[in-house]
Amino acid sequence: MSINLNVIIRKIYLKALMFVLCFISIINFSYSYSFTDDSYSYKGMEFKVKVWASRLSGSTTEYTTGNSYDLKDVYGFGGTKTSLQFELRKEINNNSFGYLAYFGDTRKSNTILTSPVSFYFNQNGTGTVRLNSGDNLNTVIKVNSFDIVYGYYIGRKYDKGYAAVLAGLRFNNFAVDWTYSGSRNGSNSYRINGASGFLGLEGKYNFSENLAGFARVDGGVVGGGGKRVGIFEYELGGDLKLTENLNLELGFKFADARARDELGNKLSLKYQGINGGIKFKF
Repeated sequence: MSINLNVIIRKIYLKALMFVLCFISIINFSYSYSFTDDSYSYKGMEFKVKVWASRLSGSTTEYTTGNSYDLKDVYGFGGTKTSLQFELRKEINNNSFGYLAYFGDTRKSNTILTSPVSFYFNQNGTGTVRLNSGDNLNTVIKVNSFDIVYGYYIGRKYDKGYAAVLAGLRFNNFAVDWTYSGSRNGSNSYRINGASGFLGLEGKYNFSENLAGFARVDGGVVGGGGKRVGIFEYELGGDLKLTENLNLELGFKFADARARDELGNKLSLKYQGINGGIKFKF
């Protein structure tokens, strides 16, 4: 069952990616002869590769008891871990742009429980597992998100920067895997996913020819029948021009990822830390 679901999700991602690339190409061709303003300084593409050194906090909630279990105090998550982000952006015309973005993160913990824990699983069957103090618990949390975004410039000024509104579609996937031993031995998994629409704002201000500041905030949630899946995030930072085709970005990013299934099981994940990388123009 889980294998078939993963295959379906991958097919959806591939089809969405192909659709957006074709969509952007068509729009770009349609507008290529309509905007000839010489002040339009850049019509190419940008590709970003960024590393996010973040700390994870949050909790899990099991529906039969309503109890929440802290990721740090109970599960033993802590410390800073790096994860990769990718973004491909294309200017459509003087007024708008589009981009595709991907984020993936995997965290692992191993701890001897100091208090009882219960969790719900929905792979290879469904049910609730209850563990006791003194049991050994290994936990793996995986999050993947893929964004398709359209941006529209508001009062754009090329010498000082820009502001833009964002509207997009975000495919969210959350996975938790448990392996345990002690009072009982075994392993179980939990999966929840959903595609959510989101809105946001983005801005950039040029302090000089080679240095700019930027900010972005966005978020959205999808749900039905008690299910909720979504990610809210913001990012602040600086953009340093190294060459005509290469920039360095460095800043701070925060993301709040939340999922709730139809039964009431919840997963809350908060990431925060330094985010930086390289932007290529071509």
